[in-house]
Amino acid sequence: MSTADISCDGLLLCAGAELDSANQDARIVFWDRRFPTAPLGCYSDSHQDSLARVRFHPSRSRRLLTASLDGLACSFDLTAECEDDALVFTYNAGCGIHGADWIAADSDLQPAQLAESVAYVLTGQEGYALFEAEELGDTLIELDRLPVLGGPTIHDDASEEADDGVTSRVADYIVGPLTCGHHLLVGQHSGRLGVLSLKQQTAPVWLSEGAVGHADTVRCCHWDSETNSL
Repeated sequence: MSTADISCDGLLLCAGAELDSANQDARIVFWDRRFPTAPLGCYSDSHQDSLARVRFHPSRSRRLLTASLDGLACSFDLTAECEDDALVFTYNAGCGIHGADWIAADSDLQPAQLAESVAYVLTGQEGYALFEAEELGDTLIELDRLPVLGGPTIHDDASEEADDGVTSRVADYIVGPLTCGHHLLVGQHSGRLGVLSLKQQTAPVWLSEGAVGHADTVRCCHWDSETNSL
């Protein structure tokens, strides 16, 4: 198993497996923790490579988000009787996904009804997408890669090079989204962190080095909107 999570009511456990080369599938297995001797269910057809993330919805205990190195992110309704019926939505990132989760919608930026269905993925090519993980859901933001300093905006498909012939991105990598998903925490491998606005399409606002306290790559972040704390 390569990833695991527990439902918001504490009753269901889910684990995602690495690719089974013999069967050419990657399984999603879930249990009722009150009866752990046998799985409650197993999905094996939706992903064709190792699972990178399984995440239960923060308030809907039977809604599950999965993401895989095959480039697919899937939303499942675990109350359905079979895998085909349980699959609600699939997003294709076009390359391997290494991070995914549900995200709280900001009522000032997105309709309130989307708050329970918005999810994001991070790709191995430093791409990012925000989408509605519901049937016929829309893609809200799609960023194939980090933009270039002084180059194209995040929506352009061109690549520019610096004077020395080396492409200069606004940052080395994406740590994760903040607030409603319209801002990304980005970083440099030196430990420097900044906030990139996807609405304003400007260079990141870099945090002061004394406030960050890191000297190497940052792997994860959490934003507390109630206290405005990172």
